[in-house]
Amino acid sequence: MTDARNLALVYSDILYSAAVEAFLEIDTEPQKKINALKTIINAAISTGSGQFLELIYSSGSLQNLGLQDIYTIYDLKTARYTFCGPLVAGAQLAGAAEPVLSALYQAGLYLGRAYQIVDDLMECFSTAGSSQIPSDIAEHRKTILMWHLYHHGTPKIRHFIENLDRCCTPLQVSKLYCMFDKAGSFDFAISEKNKFIHLALNILTQDIFRMQPELVKDIITEISTMCTIEEMSLTK
Repeated sequence: MTDARNLALVYSDILYSAAVEAFLEIDTEPQKKINALKTIINAAISTGSGQFLELIYSSGSLQNLGLQDIYTIYDLKTARYTFCGPLVAGAQLAGAAEPVLSALYQAGLYLGRAYQIVDDLMECFSTAGSSQIPSDIAEHRKTILMWHLYHHGTPKIRHFIENLDRCCTPLQVSKLYCMFDKAGSFDFAISEKNKFIHLALNILTQDIFRMQPELVKDIITEISTMCTIEEMSLTK
């Protein structure tokens, strides 16, 4: 296992170097390449910062965390690298104006939050009824579901959450999913996901993009339909 991890680290370094080299070979103005490469590098730094922050939060309680703290993690570890970086870098290479870059960045944040919420929901959906312990629970990650349940649950529920650890049982996981369902945590997460998709759609259909609304909707459809209320009927 150790050898495999070491090989993976070495291989990732090689791939990263090759990607930077390929990036520099793009046929466009040097300054555009420099700006776009800086955007990608900053996005990678944000990802590391988000993972660092998540590790710090994982050892603490949800008591003093607000919803914006959860979204800060989502923005850093997911949105900036997966959405903001590629959207803005591509636009920089194409010579887009600053208003377009700013709008794409904001849309990327909204899409990244929606995507991470979908990921949180799908981890529950994919492990429901199995003996698998979700990594979010095993590693004490602070997700929108855990945040909502903690701040809208009873003292007994908060005590239950605080005592979950890597050794939790499938029965405890099933119990937690029932709590999510009864407390409206699934519905809240889906509502937030839909809100962010709507906000992103509003930005991407602005006149500055000169894009057909239907084309934008097609781009976002996969994210917006990945999780539905029916799919989240985990306790039935």
